[in-house]
Amino acid sequence: MAKKIIGVLLILIPFYASSQTKIDTSLSFFPNQVGDQWIYYRDLGYMRDSLKVEVKDIVSMPNGKSYRLFTTTNLASGQVDSVYKRVDSTVAVVWQYDPRLDIDIFPDSLLSTNSYPYYYQWIQGKVLGTIRTIRKSFMTDNARYWASGIGLYYLYEGDYGVAGLRETLIYAKIGGTEYTSVPKVNIIPSSFNLGQPYPNPFNPVSYFTLTVNSKMHVRVEVVNSLGQMISVLADRVFSSGYYPFLWNANSFASGVYYIIASGNDNLQVQRLVLMK
Repeated sequence: MAKKIIGVLLILIPFYASSQTKIDTSLSFFPNQVGDQWIYYRDLGYMRDSLKVEVKDIVSMPNGKSYRLFTTTNLASGQVDSVYKRVDSTVAVVWQYDPRLDIDIFPDSLLSTNSYPYYYQWIQGKVLGTIRTIRKSFMTDNARYWASGIGLYYLYEGDYGVAGLRETLIYAKIGGTEYTSVPKVNIIPSSFNLGQPYPNPFNPVSYFTLTVNSKMHVRVEVVNSLGQMISVLADRVFSSGYYPFLWNANSFASGVYYIIASGNDNLQVQRLVLMK
């Protein structure tokens, strides 16, 4: 009997280890620590704007469970929406909280099981400058892509062949570490450079990277089409390195703008088009 029990255990242990590894990997697609944040560029076809999603707090509800408070801020209108979510780490399922009924609703499994109408694909790829395990899910005219350690980074919702909603991640801050589309490398940059803004055209937020090749005082400013300075994004001493910037043009009118970066004998300019 003892030999039979040992035999069964030898069969179950690898299966359990494999299942736990799959759950742990799936959980990595949903970072949810307080302070984590994501900025998405949203294209609705007829309108473009940007959304900032952030984990603001941990809240205990009357049902005895703890939830993360997620806020979504429309950086164009300033509208803020909130939702409470928790993760059941034993089965890798994300639940949303209904405050009216004090219950969990809308279960969303992070595990990937192909079943109609959903199809999943796992690949390796680069997201925000780092190589990640990518989980893609597809169904009719819909797609969602997640990256391990980053979260949701691309969403598409069509309407039976008609172009619809697209959201693309342009910035993330996970566990205090910032991620952008430009990889951070541990070498001294060879030159001073003001990177191409993205997205461009934009509304109302655009991202760009400043590369500084030696310690110097740098001024980064935005001017309008008349050459008038309207915003100073930086005016300080920088060490050599790569520095991500976000310019929020929510309070400015549609039109052409220029980002100017100057330091020592360096001067670089990038053109931006704000479309509201």
